[in-house]
Amino acid sequence: MLSRTLTVRSLLALLALTLSLSFACKGVVPTESPPPPTVFTAPVQQTKIIPNNPTRLHTSLTDTREPALVTRVIDGDTVEVNLNGNLQTVRYIGIDTPETKHPSKPIECFGPEAYRFNEELITGMQVLLEKDTTDKDRYGRLLRYVWIEKVGLVNQILVENGYARVSTYPPDVKYESLLIAAESLAQADGIGRWSACSGPSPSHVDRPVSGARQGGANCSPSYLTLCVPPFPPDLDCDAIEEAHFPVLKPDPHGLDADRDGIGCER
Repeated sequence: MLSRTLTVRSLLALLALTLSLSFACKGVVPTESPPPPTVFTAPVQQTKIIPNNPTRLHTSLTDTREPALVTRVIDGDTVEVNLNGNLQTVRYIGIDTPETKHPSKPIECFGPEAYRFNEELITGMQVLLEKDTTDKDRYGRLLRYVWIEKVGLVNQILVENGYARVSTYPPDVKYESLLIAAESLAQADGIGRWSACSGPSPSHVDRPVSGARQGGANCSPSYLTLCVPPFPPDLDCDAIEEAHFPVLKPDPHGLDADRDGIGCER
């Protein structure tokens, strides 16, 4: 009987121990993995792509230019413009075309051709007028360099196509080097007045190019103010330390991408 009682007690004790262990196990909180870090994703903003403007003008130059509308061509080197609502006569700086309307001079050789070329080039065009040093000449005409976007400097265009010769007077000599180089090329190629008109003409071929480097065998003549080696090999603007320098045709290295006469506008 005693043995039987011990057995029952043993079973009860074992049961109690089992229950105790069970409760203890249930009270253990298993270790959980830390939650993944919260990732905050900012909304993606679409970048507005601004296309490159092939007619962009150098900022520092644009700031000195006044917009005007050409209302009438007077001569090969003179036009009438509407400037801020007022009609003004503008004389191109640094060049001279043969006379066609001078009160005391006959019509000069290649004068009508220069007039027609200027008329076709600029009549009705929106232009930018750039002052040098002198504002007006003794006749009250504005003295200006005239720019056409997508085309270039009108003063230079007339010279390089043989319709005008260089005629500079200090202190208005900002683009003298550019004009002289253009005239030299026109004379060498016998373009326009240089082949059509006989008789002595003022020559600027041997004039020193003021402010520009003197060319040599290792310098391309297309770049007036710095020495760029001839092509080949090809060079791009990343290889040129200078920027915003005048460029003449044929521009073998393609440094004037928008063909406005100014190289490496970066």
